Amino acid sequence: MAQQTEHSEQTRFPSVSFDDISLEHLSFNELFRLSRGSASQLVLGFKHMLSKLGEGTNEYQQTLYPQLRIFTSAVIDSYEKTFLTQTEPIYKQVFGANLNGSRNDGSLYRSINTSVHRNLTYAYVQFGQLVKVLTNRLKFISQRDPQTIERYRNSPEEMKAYLHLQQCSNTFLLFLDEQNKKWTQFVNTSRSAHNVQIPQYQLKIRRPFTNTSTNSSTNLNRNKTQSPS
Repeated sequence: MAQQTEHSEQTRFPSVSFDDISLEHLSFNELFRLSRGSASQLVLGFKHMLSKLGEGTNEYQQTLYPQLRIFTSAVIDSYEKTFLTQTEPIYKQVFGANLNGSRNDGSLYRSINTSVHRNLTYAYVQFGQLVKVLTNRLKFISQRDPQTIERYRNSPEEMKAYLHLQQCSNTFLLFLDEQNKKWTQFVNTSRSAHNVQIPQYQLKIRRPFTNTSTNSSTNLNRNKTQSPS
C-alpha cells in the first residue's frame, strides 16, 4: 500500500531535523498537487485558500465567504493547537515525520491515491476537497497498527508518542467532520435562500479545475516540470 511508505521513508533521511515542525517551516506552492501533500501541507492549503478569498461578486458569495473564513480559520487553529505544540524531542520527531513528511518539508515521498483528482493542485482546490484528503491522511495515522513499525516496536518512547498522535488524530477528525457538516448545512441553507441550484462542489472561489482532454494534457505537462509537492 502506497501510504505505508509515508513514515518508513524517514529512515532514508537520517540527517533530517524535526526541531521545527511548524507550518511556517514547510514548503508550499499553489501548483503543488494534493496527492503529494502531507497532512500539514494540506493545512497550508487551507491557509492559501483563506488568503485568496475575496468579498464575493454576488449576494450568494457575499453570504458564504465570511462563514468560509470562519470555518477555514477554525480548522487551521485547531490543527496547530492539536498537533504542532509538542515540546519533547521524541514527540516532535514522531509527530513531524507523520504529519510533515519524512523530510519535514511538507511533501510525501510519493503520490497517494485519494478521493480527488490525482493532479488537483492547491490553486483550484475547494474546502470540501481539502477536508476529504486531510481526513484520509489522518485516518491512515489513526488506524495504522504501530506494531507493524519496527522502530516503534524497538522504542517504547516512540511507541508512546505515536499512540498519543493517534489519540490526537481521532480527536481532530471528530472536529473536522463536525466543521464539514456545519459548512455543508450552511451552504445548502444559503443556496435555498438565494435560489442557487448548483451543487456544493461547483462553488468556485477561483477558476475551476477542468479535466477536458486539452486541459488535462496541459496540467499533466505542467506537473512534470513543477517542483515536487
